[in-house]
Amino acid sequence: MRAHLTRSKTGESVWRACRATKRACPLGEAAHREFDSTRAIRQWSVLQHYQDDLGVPLPEPLARLGVGHEVPDGVWLDALAEMQPGIEAAEQRTYEAERSQSESGEESATGGLRKRGNDRALRKNDEPGDGGGSAPVVSGPVDDGEPSEEERAAGEARSERITTLLTDRIPLMDDRHGKVPELRSTDDVAKANGRLATYLDRNFDGDRATATLDALRSLYPGADIQPLDPYSPAEGQPTSQRFPNRATRDDFLRRRAEEVKRFHANRALESGDKESATYYDATNDRVIFVTRGKRTTKNLYPNAYFRGTGQNLRSLNFGSVLAASAVAREMDREPGLAPSARAEVVQVMLQPGRDSQWAAANHAWKWHPDSISGDATASLMRSVADHVKGSGADPSGFPVLDLGDDATIATAQQAMDYAQQVHDWCDRRIGEIRDPDGSPSKRVAHLERLQRDVKRWSGSARVCVEDQCGRYRRAIGNILDDESNGQMNRAYAKRANSASRAKVFEYKKNRDEAHDMAIRSSSFARIFGGRHMELDDSADLAKFRQLDHEFDGWSRTLPEQVDHDTNFRFRFTGNHNATGLYFPGMREVIVDPRHPDSLTHEYFHNLDYTKAKDGQLSMDPKFRSIVRDYKDNIDRKKMGGTNPERYLAPTEVFARAGELYMNWRHPDSGSSFLKTKETYETRFDYAPLLKHKQEIIRLFDGMFGKH
Repeated sequence: MRAHLTRSKTGESVWRACRATKRACPLGEAAHREFDSTRAIRQWSVLQHYQDDLGVPLPEPLARLGVGHEVPDGVWLDALAEMQPGIEAAEQRTYEAERSQSESGEESATGGLRKRGNDRALRKNDEPGDGGGSAPVVSGPVDDGEPSEEERAAGEARSERITTLLTDRIPLMDDRHGKVPELRSTDDVAKANGRLATYLDRNFDGDRATATLDALRSLYPGADIQPLDPYSPAEGQPTSQRFPNRATRDDFLRRRAEEVKRFHANRALESGDKESATYYDATNDRVIFVTRGKRTTKNLYPNAYFRGTGQNLRSLNFGSVLAASAVAREMDREPGLAPSARAEVVQVMLQPGRDSQWAAANHAWKWHPDSISGDATASLMRSVADHVKGSGADPSGFPVLDLGDDATIATAQQAMDYAQQVHDWCDRRIGEIRDPDGSPSKRVAHLERLQRDVKRWSGSARVCVEDQCGRYRRAIGNILDDESNGQMNRAYAKRANSASRAKVFEYKKNRDEAHDMAIRSSSFARIFGGRHMELDDSADLAKFRQLDHEFDGWSRTLPEQVDHDTNFRFRFTGNHNATGLYFPGMREVIVDPRHPDSLTHEYFHNLDYTKAKDGQLSMDPKFRSIVRDYKDNIDRKKMGGTNPERYLAPTEVFARAGELYMNWRHPDSGSSFLKTKETYETRFDYAPLLKHKQEIIRLFDGMFGKH
């Protein structure tokens, strides 16, 4: 990247990207250098100003690095810290020279950094009065670092694009339609998954064929699932069944193709759905039909077959497939779930009917000896006798169920063990009596029916042992909480970005030179490092220097930013009802000079949006439980009629937790950039976080590599 050395409107030495050809640029080749990046240009513009205009020499590491090379964060901070005394001395000389030209006497300041009205009025005059004078005012346009409309729009779009557990797996619209579903205590699987399915179908924004195939493969791990075109030549369609000859195979495929086409046409006619798709699962030999029609029992049956060919069939709903896939993937994050138990959860999620074993209360259900009734056990024993006799298999070695005196099952694990023993015994006998060619027989059917009966009998025990209901509710709860958090963060970003366009926050074109020099040479500029630094012209420079010196020390205790590219303004916020503001789209922090105690809060907002490479720190799964508890316990009456995201958005909870973290880590700092200890202990919007002290300290220490 090519840049040339020139002067800004204020007379400062700056490097600017050169868009002219080598011959066309009027500054000549000697004024040009090659730079590693845009950031390198900004870094060396600051350094060139310090060196040429303030007379501060460059430290040895920077001199060795050379103009044009990007300065690493560590070297940059160390170098600026070494140059700081020289910068402050040069700035002090400039300030004293200006004061020697002005009227004698210094106006006292009111609250914060603000000067009296007379002084402010004087600074707005272009001409000095009574032979005195004021600090010069920069006239005309200045290089204020204001972003272009394209940069602003791109930044706003980036800050409003929230990554959640759903968008990480499913392409969804950025601007969602409808409210995020809530998981109620009375919801069974059918209701909870149904609402999530509707939400996903309504907000899907991608290729449906690709998303459906990806979701099916995640629901059935290891299955060979491929698209099936029912209108392609029947002889070329896939099947994993074995046939005695080619003619039998072709006849089967022809009849199956007719059944699939007829089924496809019926579904389209009934639901008006023109976007249904058909797939074939070669591993499990089944046709999977996915429709966008209504989620009704008539259209959904996850375990059926065609009457003519006996081909297994699963008719599913597009939204249900997406919802089940998202929940199953989240369940996979919690270790210990057996594949068979996972498959059962998937089966329940895909069928619209209700199952008493999957009622909402079962996630907190405990086993007791009567969970499997004596009648159910007696019925199973009759089924065992009938099916073993009907199969003609050798009954030796059949498992014995050890019942208590009152014919009860003592533990859920006992029922699970017995069911597994019966299943294994049936598998061995099926291997002995099955026909060599693998064709079905009534003897085998008896044992397969017995396996299904014992599985159904042990269902409640399986739900208890595998904690299937609990795992399901935790998974879908995490998904819905995360989606709701993401939407609240997005609403926060949109509101902040909209406020950034208000007239009161426009970039000031004509700024007082002394104040401009003070902020550009301050520790605030060193830490935030953005293109635009601004100090309100009415701020008291003497008090600002004190605050600057304090921030130089405080900044060394704060978590370090990844990229020192944040605009910073000490700007009076007027009637905006806020003492500090953060604009995520422009990466800009604004602090009211009268209330520097808001700076740490806004600093953590900036960390939230910029520290993580992908996403926000406030959306970290480890922080989710803190946000959930915060929402449950905050005093909503004291929130009043404000926008909920002002208090409940995860980014706001994160910023408040950041304040408390710094207060807990540095309890005796007395920092001007923190609120008082009494405020943190008594104000309602901090109260829900106090009980999470150790959790927040551990989490933030890990995030920021502290201690």
